[in-house]
Amino acid sequence: MCRISFIVPAFNVEKYIKKCVEEILKIEHFEIEVIVVNDGSTDKTLTQLENIKDRRLKIISQCNQGVSVARNNGLKNALGDYIFFIDADDKLRSKQLEKYLFNINFDMDLYMFSYCVRKKRKIKKVALPLDEGIYSAKDAKQLSFYLYDVQFSKNYKSKYFGGKVYQYLFSRKFLIENDIYFPIGINFAEDCIFCFHVFQNVKCFQVNSECLYEYSVYDDSASHKYRSNLWEELTLAYNIANDISGDKLSNRNEIFFFYGNEVIRRAVMNFLSFKKRNVAISKIRQVLNDQEYQLALRDMKYDNWTIKERFMLILCRNKKIKLIYFIFWLKINLKSRMKYVANIFK
Repeated sequence: MCRISFIVPAFNVEKYIKKCVEEILKIEHFEIEVIVVNDGSTDKTLTQLENIKDRRLKIISQCNQGVSVARNNGLKNALGDYIFFIDADDKLRSKQLEKYLFNINFDMDLYMFSYCVRKKRKIKKVALPLDEGIYSAKDAKQLSFYLYDVQFSKNYKSKYFGGKVYQYLFSRKFLIENDIYFPIGINFAEDCIFCFHVFQNVKCFQVNSECLYEYSVYDDSASHKYRSNLWEELTLAYNIANDISGDKLSNRNEIFFFYGNEVIRRAVMNFLSFKKRNVAISKIRQVLNDQEYQLALRDMKYDNWTIKERFMLILCRNKKIKLIYFIFWLKINLKSRMKYVANIFK
């Protein structure tokens, strides 16, 4: 019997994949399998994998179809009682995980644990939204709404919950019985939708504050880059989550305002050069002219908002595009300069 299936989607990760897989294979006292789904890599990812000689490693190759299809393919081929999703450029803390596994009963729909964010040499532990303990279906459903509801509203106070698939052990039986897979045709926030779907169906789960995973932040990370269709992907993800919940999500206006600001921020960062200001302004105009975005701004409630937040809302409502561009441009440049000065005096 295989206790855990580790699923690793891999696309052009020749720099990281061997180290990632070898770290997982350090687990010795539990029956495991490592399923790496090579998603049409054009570099030496496959060669690196083929150089690892271990019966527990399974390599599946497919044409490039994206991370959701890769993870789903891995899940369909998994034999483990529990599923652990890992990104190829991150690090599993294998020793801590193995110790953790000896202390659980493998009888929950899922197990939640903490993770750390590594940026260069700095490591920061991410706080969990719940204390350690065992929780019910009611708790799970309430937690699911943190993903697309409470955490974005300025009228509520809540702990951050980002829906990262690498901070869980999922029961494979639970996922299959509830037909939970990653959404196809969406390339952003697919993990949030997956976790939202999971927590809408969970009957029992256990939380532990142990940090078992290191999420690495790179300057070229796809999740932090500007994408020309980011607004469409964000709103599509929200609508999918709304369909899963049965139109029970609220605070839509706050979420869409947050989405709009994030798209604007990334557009300005991507076209930060003053010579490219017209491109950034054009991208901002696309968001501000979006009908759904303007409807969200019109119906916004801002009881507990700061003066700065209300000021930005007024600018967006009135489509003061150049002024919005300048504010974001100035903020990003000042932050960059402050970092530069701080590094000098280290």
